[in-house]
Amino acid sequence: GFETGLVRGDGVELICRISARKAQVGDRELLVMVQEDVSDLRRAERSLIDVNDRLARQLALSDAVARAQADFIANAQTGAFSTLLADLLALTGSEYGFVGEVLFAEDGAPYLKTHALTNIAWNDETRRLYDESAATGLEFRNLQTLFGAALSSGRPVIANDPAHDVRRGGLPPGHPPLKAFLGIPVHVGGRQIAMAGLANRAGGYDEALVDWLHPLL
Repeated sequence: GFETGLVRGDGVELICRISARKAQVGDRELLVMVQEDVSDLRRAERSLIDVNDRLARQLALSDAVARAQADFIANAQTGAFSTLLADLLALTGSEYGFVGEVLFAEDGAPYLKTHALTNIAWNDETRRLYDESAATGLEFRNLQTLFGAALSSGRPVIANDPAHDVRRGGLPPGHPPLKAFLGIPVHVGGRQIAMAGLANRAGGYDEALVDWLHPLL
């Protein structure tokens, strides 16, 4: 047998299972076709799969929160941010990103100092820069960028079409493609202290994902 989608006379869409068997009636051999409406069964199966997926995602988030807390208690800042970034990338299906501290210049302008950064070096110069700065962090002060927009506004920035986003400041020649970007500022006591940036999640980013990540951030 097989299943197929059908539309009932009143316009309702159904999922039907079609099966066939042979039957002997006197000297004639017949093929008996049976059509069974399995719409409710398939909907229930999909609902169960959705519930299991949500449960798995929630357990993964809880594990990441516990891991982050344990790492920060045990290691202070040494290695803890790298673990946090790895979890953020895995939880969101992102290709690369960063976790950084928000600092303020003398004129009050915010800037970012990275504590964990995916190595996306694309030539000798950027590889050398990454190697030299991985331990101490890189500083980014240009606010005419997507992450700069998050720093300046103190609000999450979602850009699922960066090439045409007015907040984008451009990428250096050779930089890996930027297909989607999420920048999430982190506040404590009303003060912006940190930011996470993620890139290239398949299908892009949305507010629901930002809300879901809130316990980890």
